Amino acid sequence: MSETLSFHPTTPRPAEGSWLPMEGEPLRMILLRHGEVHEEDRTSLYGQLDVRLSELGREQSRQTGEALRLAPLAAVYSSGLGRAHFLAEEVAAHHGQALRVDDRLRERHFGSWQGTPLEDLDVHFPQEMARYREDRFYTRPPGGGESFADVRDRVLPFAGELIRRHRAETIVLACHGGPVRVLLGAALGLPMTSLFTFGVDYCSLSLLEHYESGRVRVRLLNSTHHLTGEGNGLPFPLGR
Repeated sequence: MSETLSFHPTTPRPAEGSWLPMEGEPLRMILLRHGEVHEEDRTSLYGQLDVRLSELGREQSRQTGEALRLAPLAAVYSSGLGRAHFLAEEVAAHHGQALRVDDRLRERHFGSWQGTPLEDLDVHFPQEMARYREDRFYTRPPGGGESFADVRDRVLPFAGELIRRHRAETIVLACHGGPVRVLLGAALGLPMTSLFTFGVDYCSLSLLEHYESGRVRVRLLNSTHHLTGEGNGLPFPLGR
């Protein structure tokens, strides 16, 4: 059975039917996926390769920065990969914030599969792909790749550090689909095997609220409202 994701794995979960209070100001954690990557790179499994953004991806990043210009940000964190770093720079530019780069926010490393065209994976790695299809969450790709459990094991402890460091503040994490899925899965109390039951689109915005009681609320999931050109900014106020 797949284990349930949690920001507080050593703390027993509340009894079924119980309700943790939402008292005081929460930490607001804004999760951003990078913008659209170049068409040529979308045909391969790029993982931690430093692929290019498309022109649309760059524009999506600029729109996201503009949408968050009035948000009371205490910090902007970024993966070290260029596609996420560009987005983080667009956000930070409106706030005079220095970026805080942490490689624990990087995308999953797919080992020897990185850069291989998707249609060629079965040709070059038939046995490995067969094992991967049987268990895509705990199988490591050859050549030093990560399982999704490995991504969990670096992302959630980092998130725990941020929860302790930024109480009652608003922060941005500019990163990738894998880390965003892990963080949303932990907030929703999902098992690993349910991490692909929701979308994480290019330059989408999700918002988590972490309360002192340990309660976590998903305020927004995979929103691209700020990219539609309909109205300004976010679909709700993000201020004190």
